[in-house]
Amino acid sequence: MQDSPLLEQLDWFLTSANWTIEYPNTEVLPLAKITSDHLPCQISIGTKIPKANIFRFENYWAEQHDFIETVQDCWANSAFLMNSARNISSKFKSLRARLKQWSKKISNLQLLISNCNAVISTLDSVEDQRGLYHPEMNLRIAVKAQLKTWLKCKNIYWRNRYTVNRMKFGDECTKFFHGMATISYRRNSIAQLKNDQGAWIQDHAGKAGLLWVSFRQRMGTTASPTMTFDLPQMIQPVVDLDSLVTPFMIDEIDQIVKSMPPDKAPGPDGFNGLFLKKCWQLIKQDFYRLCWSLYHNNISLESINTSYITLVPKKDSPETVNDFRPISLMNISLKLITKILANRLQSVILRLVHQNQYGFIRSRTIQDCLGMEL
Repeated sequence: MQDSPLLEQLDWFLTSANWTIEYPNTEVLPLAKITSDHLPCQISIGTKIPKANIFRFENYWAEQHDFIETVQDCWANSAFLMNSARNISSKFKSLRARLKQWSKKISNLQLLISNCNAVISTLDSVEDQRGLYHPEMNLRIAVKAQLKTWLKCKNIYWRNRYTVNRMKFGDECTKFFHGMATISYRRNSIAQLKNDQGAWIQDHAGKAGLLWVSFRQRMGTTASPTMTFDLPQMIQPVVDLDSLVTPFMIDEIDQIVKSMPPDKAPGPDGFNGLFLKKCWQLIKQDFYRLCWSLYHNNISLESINTSYITLVPKKDSPETVNDFRPISLMNISLKLITKILANRLQSVILRLVHQNQYGFIRSRTIQDCLGMEL
């Protein structure tokens, strides 16, 4: 072997769309170089993506005819608690159990679609032998309408697992969203992590321990912080901020609900913005009480102030813990409160921060800073 060999990295593995759908949990991992200077790779083929046991609201549930009735019955019959935060948390807990039981009859979309196709195929075969009677014709029309509904639900199911904002037309290709959701899952899964010694950690307990130690070392407070500058002299007081502390109005809360995105990842409660919009007329009184209790400082947010910490890759091929950025997925009730406060602050933020602080100002980017420097 040469003293200074010319190294070439070949890391392209190409698959077809059919392969991605049939074997979604496929991984390619490097092995040790034993007899050659080439790096062998091991392909691990998996036939399905594991599903989490946590509750997650599916957007296609809202398309079912008895969905609103189910939510209304459960929400109205749940026990009422004086603490508005605990009241909403308790009602969401009951609603999760109710929707889990209700959704079992529509959870297997592929089976429902296959059954509809089988009925239509049978009636078409009968029609080839003789004319269909009126009940049979009506049955085929009804089954075709139901098949169209199930296909739409399947499209919503997979489109919710791969959000692509750049696509405006042609989004009825369920196979495309199925394949891209699989690729997105595989890209977001953490197969292995490199520790400080350069060794690869592949077992779940080892990766969890590595993440825990790394983020624990970053967080905390110093024992004796020292202020080396005069903060009151640097920050000038701003007057006329009464709009930030006015009581929450119903129209203000309703407008925030209308502007919430419908397909963002949910928090521990499992409900997203689409659920809030579809069922707002049924649940809005409890959310009004939540906002008003917050304004009067008569509330404990402990029951709803929980979140999932999710690691988002900073680059295409993350290797170490530093290659991930943690974000928090909040409950929908707490997200509503934070959006109301952020919306109020947005109207006066230009008077609170310097014009160069572009990260706090809507519709501005880091490129504006470069233009100012030039």
